[in-house]
Amino acid sequence: MSSSTIENAIAEEASLGDPTEIITGLAPALYNAAVKGEIEPFKDKAEQLHLLLTPTKNTVLHIHIMSFTRESNGSLSFVENILKLNSPLLRQVNNNGDAPLHIAARLGHFNMARFLIQYAKSFYVEIESEVERTRILLEMTNDGKETALHEAVRYDHVYVVKFLLCEDGDFPYSSNAAGETPLYLAAERGNAFLVSHILELCTSPAHGGPNGRTALHAAVLHNNEEMTQKILDKKGALVTKEADNQGWTALHYAAYFGYHGIVKMLLQFNTSVAYVADKQSKRTALHIAAGRGHIDTIKEIINLCPDCSELVDNRGWNVFHFAVESNSDRVVSVMLEFPWLRNLLNHKDKEGNTPLHRIASSHSIIYCLIDNNRVDKMAFNNENLSALDLVLKSEEKIAKREVVKHLEKYGAKRGFRSIIFKEDCEEAREKEYKSLITEIEKSQESHVIVAALVATVTFAAGFTMPGGYNGTEGPENGNAILARKTAFQAFMITNTVAMVLSISAVFIHLSLALHKDKTMFLVYFGLAYLLILFAMGSMVIAFITGTYAVLEHSPGLAITSCIIACFFFLLYYRELKYRIGSTIKEYVQENADKVVPAWILTR
Repeated sequence: MSSSTIENAIAEEASLGDPTEIITGLAPALYNAAVKGEIEPFKDKAEQLHLLLTPTKNTVLHIHIMSFTRESNGSLSFVENILKLNSPLLRQVNNNGDAPLHIAARLGHFNMARFLIQYAKSFYVEIESEVERTRILLEMTNDGKETALHEAVRYDHVYVVKFLLCEDGDFPYSSNAAGETPLYLAAERGNAFLVSHILELCTSPAHGGPNGRTALHAAVLHNNEEMTQKILDKKGALVTKEADNQGWTALHYAAYFGYHGIVKMLLQFNTSVAYVADKQSKRTALHIAAGRGHIDTIKEIINLCPDCSELVDNRGWNVFHFAVESNSDRVVSVMLEFPWLRNLLNHKDKEGNTPLHRIASSHSIIYCLIDNNRVDKMAFNNENLSALDLVLKSEEKIAKREVVKHLEKYGAKRGFRSIIFKEDCEEAREKEYKSLITEIEKSQESHVIVAALVATVTFAAGFTMPGGYNGTEGPENGNAILARKTAFQAFMITNTVAMVLSISAVFIHLSLALHKDKTMFLVYFGLAYLLILFAMGSMVIAFITGTYAVLEHSPGLAITSCIIACFFFLLYYRELKYRIGSTIKEYVQENADKVVPAWILTR
């Protein structure tokens, strides 16, 4: 029967009387009867059943289906009797546009869904095709444009899904208001079982999703190789090239997350997808994998599509430019294993920057690229800047020092093509120096407090002797009892050293506050900082030796206390190794010509 005949039948059912007569509230007795499945109260209301509605326009049929979590013969009998009294209730919807089949599918009532479909087949006898009778319910959508299959898939009701698909596998099931097809919903929820059923039982299921994504995108995002393979087998090679609203194919997402197994699967199915770039930045999957540092993914793409490595994005960046973004020496090292990629080492982007320039501007340190003899260390960009020029021009303080050191070590030099640049560089260095001085001045107060505290503690310890004083009459009256012990002597020496160093640090900070000339500020501040560190170390040693002198007759307790105190030196060593060398010494060396006399640099 034609579709116009179906529409006419639907229109006839829609004329259910005067809308002004609709009652938007059920009496409690009738509501409870609908919940329990008691047909008697409704027998004398056959002509008015479509008017018996709740405030959200649920009919007694809606109420009954919502009230059961598991069907029984009694509930199906009630539904059958209600439909005999008023058959149009089969398609009557509530405020949300939900028909009874929507409710049954949402709640997973398999027997109820099957009964409603079977009843539709027997009721619409004037429609010759059984498929078209079934579609009267299957094609109904609610206000969210969702069919019963959407509802069943959303809530993982496998038996209902399988039944609905078996009833009409040729129906395509288009997207709902959110752009979701049933196949996409199943894939997005990672339900491989439902995806398999939809692909197997539906002739040509729609596979779209929100933001232009497809079910293949969803399967890849779940890193589900089984689901991905089934979608590829059903949908063919073209689905691999379908991109979402930002131009990303499923391969782009697999490369982004480093799912190299799925990357291999997609490329083996259709190698041409490796050459697809996104809409905005023209990045390929290889660019993304290189930028993210996914080594296995990079290998898979290059092995299966070697020439895709020649592609660049809209900035002119090649795969090495992106690899620098990962800040991984290992990534670049792996890429250099492919001989044909070495030709790209000195490739310039639209601004004339080579991958080495990218290292300079991002302050990354990629050793295998910096020390590679194929890399042109004196390449100039469009501003006539070499890589070393570029890093020196930066206003960063700490990060650039290591980069400068390694670039110079492996032959990078300043270009001196622009006199203006030289002046700008000197101005930036002066600005950097002043900025560092300001930051250090802010920390002076805390340094003075620490130095004064150490001086106070050690001064007090010098007169509060471990073990006390000799109170007996004689020549040794008033002397320290433990004065002849080696541990006590070590205590006195280290305690005195700590006090002198801390007081010296306080004195230096006092001098810095009074002097307006900041030429030697950095050197004196570094000296004061070192004095405080050594004072703290001496104070801890004084504590260890003093404790041991007092507890010498209890060796177990004495040794345990000393060992616990020694853990301080783990932090102490780290501070001496990393903090001093990287923040004070290197900056002083960098500015040696204007802030430090030669004798300091030789120390």
